[in-house]
Amino acid sequence: MFIQRLNWAAIGPTALFVLLWSAGAIFSKWGLEHASAFAFLLLRFVLACAALGLLALTRRRWLPARGTRKQVALVGVLLTGGYTIFYLLSLDAGLTPGVLATVLGVQPILTLMLVERRANLLRVLGLLLALGGLTLVVLDSLRRNALQPLGLDQNPNVTLLEGDVMDYRMVQQAIQGCTHIVHLASIAGVDTVMKNPVETMRINMLGTSNVLEAAVFAGNIERVVDFSTSEVFGRHAFNVSEGDVTSLGAVGEARWTYAVSKLATEHLAFNYFKQYELPTCSVRPFNIYGPMQVGEGAVHHFIVRAINDEPITVHNDGGQIRAWCYVDDIIDGTLTALVHDDARGHAFNIGNPRSTVTIYNLALEIKRLCQSSSEINFVEWPYPDVDLRIPNIDKARKLLGFEPKVDLEDGLRRTIEWYRQKEGQS
Repeated sequence: MFIQRLNWAAIGPTALFVLLWSAGAIFSKWGLEHASAFAFLLLRFVLACAALGLLALTRRRWLPARGTRKQVALVGVLLTGGYTIFYLLSLDAGLTPGVLATVLGVQPILTLMLVERRANLLRVLGLLLALGGLTLVVLDSLRRNALQPLGLDQNPNVTLLEGDVMDYRMVQQAIQGCTHIVHLASIAGVDTVMKNPVETMRINMLGTSNVLEAAVFAGNIERVVDFSTSEVFGRHAFNVSEGDVTSLGAVGEARWTYAVSKLATEHLAFNYFKQYELPTCSVRPFNIYGPMQVGEGAVHHFIVRAINDEPITVHNDGGQIRAWCYVDDIIDGTLTALVHDDARGHAFNIGNPRSTVTIYNLALEIKRLCQSSSEINFVEWPYPDVDLRIPNIDKARKLLGFEPKVDLEDGLRRTIEWYRQKEGQS
């Protein structure tokens, strides 16, 4: 048999290398949360030298075999200088994940081509296949067009398809060859929803149905993450868990059509899991904020005006309570749900209960961090509003290992800095 002819002595170290390589990004992220890139690199090099020293002592051999030392040194320089240093510095500098993923995928191929005169065809094909797996396909109607102004559509690993989630054939085309789906296409934003309640329900519900049906038809989808909303908990949501009773709001109030449509998509995703064994899950994000935000949102509104010393508008008395979650934490929770086996068939609250503040105090904090002279104007909001919204994330902690890491002040500072750079004020 072919398996019996394999050189397990050669395959074993390769498999171990792949495992350690894959875990490197996780430990890098953890390390940079507690130390500078330089300090983390120094610690990493010390540990690597200690491990190599122990190995050399055990084998009583301190240098590579003669004739291979230049090649080994070149590999070391490329792996250490061309990857480790610049990768960590890029993470520390806030380079976009897409670019970093490209670096991560290209580097082994580049190393192979530079140090080996004869490259095994199967090895090359395997590396190219791994690189191909990094490709991200985005189906977007470009109604808000957040991708192109930020240059995200130019990322070499992003394929942008302009189309409508209501077009079933377009959805089929978009997911062809894909293994994982994150479904975020919907009408969102309180003002937009209230102006377009019918369109909100049609697109959110029928669009999700198209995605799920196309995923079943494809037959090779490993996970579908459906984006729901914390709005499903209604006006009063304190320490709410996924098993708590949801609230649809009063019929006739356009404010709640978004929540109704998203709760329907959760039920639809769950039923596709039960009936068709499609590996779905839903995430309920709580008050996302951060750089690159488009559309509506209190943080976006407050920062844009604060850095320009313009009046800040607060609805009613500003006593509404929110738990704000930085975009990086939302992404972490979503990506974990995308790959974790225990996520299938579940809904998860993704938020940061530690970053809880009233809307008024949020405006004050943004003014302080921006060193702004903006006035705060209180305006009566004639529509229903959410008075209290704080998540319980115990389920996400237990099943996904999710834990928000960015506190409110740190997240606001990062966001403010991005807006200042965008406005040319830094």
